[in-house]
Amino acid sequence: MSSFRDTFGELSPTLHGIIVSSVLLPGAVTALITGVLADRYGRTRIIATGSFVYGVGATLETSSMWLAMFIIGRLLKGVGEGLFLSTIYVHVCEISPAQKRGVMASVAQFFISLGLVLGFFICYGTSHLSGSISWRLPIALQAGIAFANVAASPLLPQSPRWLQARGRSNDANRVIDQLGLDEAEKSELQSQATETLPHSPNAPFWQSVRDTARDLKEAFDSPFRARTLFGCFLLAFQQFSGIDGVLYYAPILLQMAGISSQTSSFLASGISAIVILVVTIPASLWADAWGRKTSTIVGGSLIFILMLISGSLYATGEVHGDRGAARWVVIVNIYLFAAVFSATWAIGLRAFLIESLPSSMNPLSLASGQLVARGCSPSTVCRNADMRVETRSSAASLAQSSNWVC
Repeated sequence: MSSFRDTFGELSPTLHGIIVSSVLLPGAVTALITGVLADRYGRTRIIATGSFVYGVGATLETSSMWLAMFIIGRLLKGVGEGLFLSTIYVHVCEISPAQKRGVMASVAQFFISLGLVLGFFICYGTSHLSGSISWRLPIALQAGIAFANVAASPLLPQSPRWLQARGRSNDANRVIDQLGLDEAEKSELQSQATETLPHSPNAPFWQSVRDTARDLKEAFDSPFRARTLFGCFLLAFQQFSGIDGVLYYAPILLQMAGISSQTSSFLASGISAIVILVVTIPASLWADAWGRKTSTIVGGSLIFILMLISGSLYATGEVHGDRGAARWVVIVNIYLFAAVFSATWAIGLRAFLIESLPSSMNPLSLASGQLVARGCSPSTVCRNADMRVETRSSAASLAQSSNWVC
């Protein structure tokens, strides 16, 4: 926003990139130990803690008078996001009846996509305001939502699986009755022991951290090395496709293509977010029917062509804001890129990752190892969430971290 530049001055492209990515790197590191913390202290506490840290970071951003203060706020938000976002999917899977897990996880994904839509349209609304309130208000709303999530966390039922592992059988049985699980699920949960958690909640904290570090090292031992590297490769190149360039910089790209005003570019970006929201629903339902190979090849070919055309037009100086067909080609390509990516690589590559991991790294281990919703559907994970959880989610954690680092 122009008001942001008025507050902090003109930013170089490099500094702009640092500010944007500063929320991702701490999340990538935090994601590696979130499984330990969630197993030790419980899912709802980590969701609340992550939300609180995120809210503190957003508050710091909102009140920033200096750019360094703003970046520190984003770093804190990254830590909070690494804590709560990955834990939410685990919790949803563990408190949902088996036959509804995929649907419940898809509901969480739907609201994440909806948040993307609301973000653009809120900025569209506040861009009409004068002064720094136009950029501070959207971030203040983030802080408010984060603190509301902290306040609401005690209302969430604890994971019966976690309660059972903590030896709180009576509490686990009460929650099981509240959740409406069938008799087979009740019997399975009631028979579980502490060893079913990847990290024992009764072990000393630093012992759990050392065990996690050992597991990360073992992920590169034979016979897991190839699959670990393959998982990191998949999610790294999912990010290198350029999707964040489209999501983060859509308002700038659209202004360069002739969407003349800052306000109009936010509106146009909001429409692209609606496209993502709309295509995510049928894509999640049809992902298994399409198959991983078809999704990867067709989706990858299309996003390659779209990005090549758009990049070439910008690089050769053919995109003019006031004339020519190139600007319309770029605008259409932005929408098509978001739609194709969300329907193919966003879902297919993550499912491919799940299915490529050895049996000791089963789907729920992946959820524990930070399945983060970056336009991705976790329905495949939750469909199999009733499987016994083994002790290694390291490969999945490393793969997700590689995505955020990239």
